[in-house]
Amino acid sequence: MSRSLWKQRLEVAMKPYIRPLTSLVEKDFIPRTQQSTGQIKAGVRHPSRFSGVILLSSLSHTRSPLIKTYGMRDYKKSLPFSAHTIFRLASNTKIFTGIAIALLHEQKLLKVTDPVDKYLPHGLPPSPYRSQVTIHHLLTNTSGLARNPNYHPIQKLGFIAKPGSKYEYSNSNYLLLGSLIEKVTGLSYESFIRKQLILPLKLHRTGFSDSMRRINGKAEEYVQVGPMLVPIHEDRFKLKSAASMYSTATDMLKFNQRWHTLVKPSTISLINAKYQSHYSQLPEGRYGYGRILAADHSYWRHSGELGGTYSMNAVFPQHNVCLVFFSNIRPMFSQTLPLELLRHLKQHVIDKN
Repeated sequence: MSRSLWKQRLEVAMKPYIRPLTSLVEKDFIPRTQQSTGQIKAGVRHPSRFSGVILLSSLSHTRSPLIKTYGMRDYKKSLPFSAHTIFRLASNTKIFTGIAIALLHEQKLLKVTDPVDKYLPHGLPPSPYRSQVTIHHLLTNTSGLARNPNYHPIQKLGFIAKPGSKYEYSNSNYLLLGSLIEKVTGLSYESFIRKQLILPLKLHRTGFSDSMRRINGKAEEYVQVGPMLVPIHEDRFKLKSAASMYSTATDMLKFNQRWHTLVKPSTISLINAKYQSHYSQLPEGRYGYGRILAADHSYWRHSGELGGTYSMNAVFPQHNVCLVFFSNIRPMFSQTLPLELLRHLKQHVIDKN
């Protein structure tokens, strides 16, 4: 499909997502109480449903990507987005962690079938189930660990199921994988990812930060509460190998085009395997190694939400296309928007390829 036709279809598809509102709260949103303080400032326009960057591109290196921006990266200063604006990856960090573990498996530094206790004897909570948890269980979110929305120490969590018997998405699984990477390699998680993935792929604007406060060129973050747009600075959690990375749309394009060149074909198959257990099944497919694999094989993807950001990275192998989008406005009471927008663009833009 020509770039101009992509552009036309994207413009039509995005019309429902760019209705303007006019309210900006001056002071920060307080995540601990889910309340905000300050007066409403009239006259600041922003899209009510999407504010950010969308990139649509062939995975070949012969065509330039289509990049569209909507709204502002800083509404108070009226600063626009660019293709190089930095956003949190949030849980899209798990894509990198999944590849890192598969790479260590390829290098025979570990096996994904190994018990976690072999490397982290005190990493899991005391339980008869502890010795049964494998690295594979962590990767596929089937460890049996309880959800941990308030990020209590993992040692204080309980098991809600026998390992391998239930899918339960949890950042704790991927935090443990980060600790495992550090134990096996002798490097910090950040150093290993930088050495093995970021530098070889030349991801010049990709890195690590829990607070994002000192990152130049980043998008300011907001939550949308009804008609109000409220600044937020989320830095309560240390999410490391689960959700601490940041990047840009263009860096994620380079990642999608090149990551497979760093590993063997057998490792790619390991990462992309749709593990035939209903325990890792989701409504749209199955959870693999740091990615969700669509039931109809049409795409793999991961999304992320943290603070005022949500992100999506999706690859459509049948079309040889990737879709990346970041938003710096997160609706406070809607967690379905990233997946809704993905499905909308898939139907109205990509599947018409």
